Amino acid sequence: MRSWLDFHEASLGEGEVSLGAVFNEICELISQHEPKWPREWKRALDDALDKLLAGPLDQETLEGWHLQQKATLFLRLEMEEERLQVYVRDPVTEKVLCLRCEDWMRFSPKEYIPVGGHDNFILDGNYGVIGADGTRFYAHLASAFVSRQEIRILINKRLIRSHNDAPQGALVRQSVLALWNGDPPLRLAAKTRNFEIQEWVRKNHNVTPSIATIKRELREMRLERQRPKSDR
Repeated sequence: MRSWLDFHEASLGEGEVSLGAVFNEICELISQHEPKWPREWKRALDDALDKLLAGPLDQETLEGWHLQQKATLFLRLEMEEERLQVYVRDPVTEKVLCLRCEDWMRFSPKEYIPVGGHDNFILDGNYGVIGADGTRFYAHLASAFVSRQEIRILINKRLIRSHNDAPQGALVRQSVLALWNGDPPLRLAAKTRNFEIQEWVRKNHNVTPSIATIKRELREMRLERQRPKSDR
């Protein structure tokens, strides 16, 4: 199936993809390659789904809207964290300009997730830009675009590869539970700890988790142990 990123739009240059096309691509991918959400965003998505379930939607519409919620969240966070650089053109000079992330309004989880398919931050959003003459103005996200090469790299790294790492994360947790009852001893050197985890997973599941995956899962497990029981 042809990717949304392959389509060329007459208003854009070679190697440029509209933000709308990027959103459509993410909507199609995120059902099979959902990222590992930070705890507060996972809760926000669960709350958003509960609100959709309480409405009069049929199952197909509900699932489609919830995928849009996830795609919106993923794309917005990538933009706000500056992992995805977004551009517009100066309406006078045609010069390519970067959107100013410092002008973007950050939302709390409850305010951020769109209600449903009729909400569209791309069509409704305006973000700050500094023009070629130094003048500050607001640009419509509907006319924003990204580099085709950059978005392909980001999607592969942040969605597809991240999703494929998830099973290894579960295996890391299994190894920690088997080796140290879920809590590695503090006196154990990190290098030794990581080696023992890799060896356990390799012997029992014939794969080797990356050091980055091990560190991420250990950090998440530590935070989970520190949380009050009432919040779990």
